[in-house]
Amino acid sequence: MTVERSVLGGLATLLVLAFFLPWMVAAVMVVPLAANGFGIKDLLLSGMAIRMAFSPFSLTSLLPLLWTPVLFLLYFIPLLAAVLALLAFSGSALGRTLRLCSMGLGIFVAVLCSTVVGCAPFAFGDHGVSSLSIGFWLTLLGGLGLIGAAAALPSTAVTKPLLTSTRQAELQAHGRQVMTHAADWLTKRKADLNAGIELRRIQYALGRRVNRTILDAQDTVVVPAGTLITNELIARARQEGVLSTLLDSVEADTAASIPPEALVTVHPAVLGMT
Repeated sequence: MTVERSVLGGLATLLVLAFFLPWMVAAVMVVPLAANGFGIKDLLLSGMAIRMAFSPFSLTSLLPLLWTPVLFLLYFIPLLAAVLALLAFSGSALGRTLRLCSMGLGIFVAVLCSTVVGCAPFAFGDHGVSSLSIGFWLTLLGGLGLIGAAAALPSTAVTKPLLTSTRQAELQAHGRQVMTHAADWLTKRKADLNAGIELRRIQYALGRRVNRTILDAQDTVVVPAGTLITNELIARARQEGVLSTLLDSVEADTAASIPPEALVTVHPAVLGMT
């Protein structure tokens, strides 16, 4: 990753994120309201409309209305910034085009932020500018940063790909390795979970009776109804492939009819161990 592309892409990403942060926190009709980049236009226009309604008419009071169309252009900031970030991080050899796009977006953002600063006093009086919040200042900072970065960075530096072919191959191999390890870990965790569930079901079934006759695939009776479930029976059911059926056929209200000390531990054969 080149430093030049990182700077331009980072500033463009900052513009996108800052648009969702609060741009202004002001009181409209004594009600405190907060607006991000998407709502700053409506908040400013509401404040200006209220002040005009309670102020004497003058040509100066009509001046903010001339700025209203410019406020609609605010919605283009996150869109253009997202496009610039995509160009910066894509690795395409854009060179001069990338620098010009960065410079243009920076000037565009700076002009719109200046318009907001100019409208704020007309909307909220002396507290207009002080009502501007972190989202606005980060956006202004990002715009000025784009202008400075586009002017200061070498014109040849941004033409280099973001990642070399060798580095891309290394990252792809590392990604495949991580995915393989993650799949193995998930498989092991699933097996451990299933084994733990099965062990608890076996511990619950030991000492109880079967509530139905269990047959194998050839319709041969493997476990008659009423049979007491023991370690030996569970091992035999596992061998016959009917363990799951056996554990689903336990009488819940049957008390153990064999000494409890014989059921303290589960025989290794029950767990499929030799």
